[in-house]
Amino acid sequence: LSNACKFAPDGQVKLRVASHQDEVVFEVEDTGIGMTPEQLSRVFEPFTQADPTIARRFGGTGLGLTLTRNFCRLLGGSLEVKSEFGVGTTFTVRLPRAPGELSRNRSG
Repeated sequence: LSNACKFAPDGQVKLRVASHQDEVVFEVEDTGIGMTPEQLSRVFEPFTQADPTIARRFGGTGLGLTLTRNFCRLLGGSLEVKSEFGVGTTFTVRLPRAPGELSRNRSG
């Protein structure tokens, strides 16, 4: 949510939460600046920031999305991103209802 607010200061930020039988889904969508395909390909790399000018204004290490994705994986879930430059970005977190359950179901 904090990244969405940083990158969409004049846009909209939406948080959706859905509960399904086997997982809980959190979706953060913004109408901010979006990302280029190159930025999108590196978004989960440690110490990477899509826009250095934002980093200078707001600070940050470029570790937030890396850590979030790792936490999601540790819980048996995932973090996905879709973005279009100039349109906005959507991050989707999927977590199993029981830790590890989603990973076991997908691998079996």
